[in-house]
Amino acid sequence: MKKATALILSAAILICAPAGCSNGKSSSSSEAENSAAGETVEETTKPAPEIDKTGTKIYWRMDYKTDNVTATFINSTTGEKKEAGLEVVDETDEYRTYACWGDADKYNKVCFTYNEKSTKEVAFNKLVSGWHNSSHYGIVPYTEGGDDSESVYETKKFNCMGYEKEVYVWTPKDYDANSKDKYSVIYLLDGQNMLNRKTGDSGSWDVGKSVESMMAQSGNKAIIVAIATPEYTRNSELVPDFGEPATEKEKYDKREGIPFADFVVKTVVPYIEQNYNVYTDAEHNSVAGSSLGGLESFYIGMEHPEKFGTIGAMSPSFWMYGSDFWLDYVGKKEKNKNCPFVYLYAGGSNDNESYALMMKRILIAAGHPSDKMFYNVYDKGAHLVPYWRYIFPEFLKYMFINS
Repeated sequence: MKKATALILSAAILICAPAGCSNGKSSSSSEAENSAAGETVEETTKPAPEIDKTGTKIYWRMDYKTDNVTATFINSTTGEKKEAGLEVVDETDEYRTYACWGDADKYNKVCFTYNEKSTKEVAFNKLVSGWHNSSHYGIVPYTEGGDDSESVYETKKFNCMGYEKEVYVWTPKDYDANSKDKYSVIYLLDGQNMLNRKTGDSGSWDVGKSVESMMAQSGNKAIIVAIATPEYTRNSELVPDFGEPATEKEKYDKREGIPFADFVVKTVVPYIEQNYNVYTDAEHNSVAGSSLGGLESFYIGMEHPEKFGTIGAMSPSFWMYGSDFWLDYVGKKEKNKNCPFVYLYAGGSNDNESYALMMKRILIAAGHPSDKMFYNVYDKGAHLVPYWRYIFPEFLKYMFINS
């Protein structure tokens, strides 16, 4: 009966061929690719829309000055769009800052048009203060009144499966170790380029700036724990061993994702809980990553719902194992109010979209609560750091959805 049920569920799930997907591409990409992600595309000149000061305010800061700036708010699920005018709210010798307003209950993304060109789409919600179009780093998170300095963090070192592992801990500038109000924790895998803009050639997720923006917009407080994974261990520690991979078997012949998960849960998490003023319940803790980091985050979160209430799987490498395996794996997990929220994102056909969609359908077929998942695809996206930076504030929205 169980086998028959699995076959029925499997038939209900459309799986795209793996040939067009990003098989294990590192979250570190070439500088040329990173630059391409920030490129603009030509747009037809249109009359400037009126400025409507209703809804949620969002800022747009630029390194140079122009009067021809508009915004387009987008619902990525329905495709509905609305244009909005911007007004100048601040100006210095270095920057010009604009503001516009949109319906954050209706739209979840926004792009900006200036000089007849449009930016890529970035997250828009009530936890986003704004975005800065930096000539040095591309489009990065911006907080009203904030500065453009690098995120400052501590480096901790642990023994992980016989080798030294670096873990970066970021705390807000006003972090209070004795406050009665504790901090949530965001655990990030493949974390070497999550905080430092100068690490690697692919840019940074700039997650510290996104969390600063969130904290300015809400009462939510969080610290970030980014667990670094050097290139030479990615194909082992970020791949849980569930048997022979569905593809590239020799490349992933040393799969240590299960003991790595133990390291995260039994070494890193206890250290953070003992040394920082943080919550210890699942609701206030999340685990997230992209590519292989998204695969391992999904595994850790599903295996430890008592520790992680939210999973962020961006451009996840679910192609590692077949759909029948995933049906069986997810089907055995408890489906109740305590199961984790699963946030899935992919950047189109060149960014594991078919496999993220596969997992969405598997979760639905297996009975995962519909209010405990969200799927977002950006057709113009790619398997690159800037796109994960653009979408990270949406992940924060779902992590703090009950706040």
